[in-house]
Amino acid sequence: MDRHAYRTWHHLGGIAFTGVCAWFVFLVGGRPPGLAYMDIATHELGHWLFSSFGETVMLVMGNGTQILFPLALATAMLAWRRDLLAGAVFLAWTGEAFGDTATYVADAPCGCLALLGGATEGDWTRLLGPEHWAKMHLADEYARNLRVVGAAFMLAAVGLSLYAIWELHGRPRPSRRRLPAYAPADPETMWR
Repeated sequence: MDRHAYRTWHHLGGIAFTGVCAWFVFLVGGRPPGLAYMDIATHELGHWLFSSFGETVMLVMGNGTQILFPLALATAMLAWRRDLLAGAVFLAWTGEAFGDTATYVADAPCGCLALLGGATEGDWTRLLGPEHWAKMHLADEYARNLRVVGAAFMLAAVGLSLYAIWELHGRPRPSRRRLPAYAPADPETMWR
């Protein structure tokens, strides 16, 4: 298998990864099995890192860190490494994190999700409740907007993978003809 075909399969795998993330987030309403632990770890790390900034910031930065971590990795892969495949995968993860946050926000009014450690009240139930923002009536709208942003990130991931495949196969490449070796001019024929 040549190098271009090999890399094409990698990018198609990135598109499949994005599809799996979208399927879990938008149709199943859960986390993809491979990302579930990463989502939980970054979410809880965000609570811990921002715990000294007050309760509101600590609550927001659970999901904030869950979203910003893969977004930072995508930015690093695209800006510094120019790695389109890794950038696309991390953009898909960012979209999944937005979708996961949307599920959490939509659950705020009813509190039906099983929470880590057996907690009875989720972050967004507290944030949208009367003790913080008193915006519980907007939970569905916030969740819908977060899903739209998540879908946009996933579409960007697919677009990036398709662009990478086009780069490999469809874009015209400059010819790689070798130039003739330098030969000094013959002094006798040079001025004729």
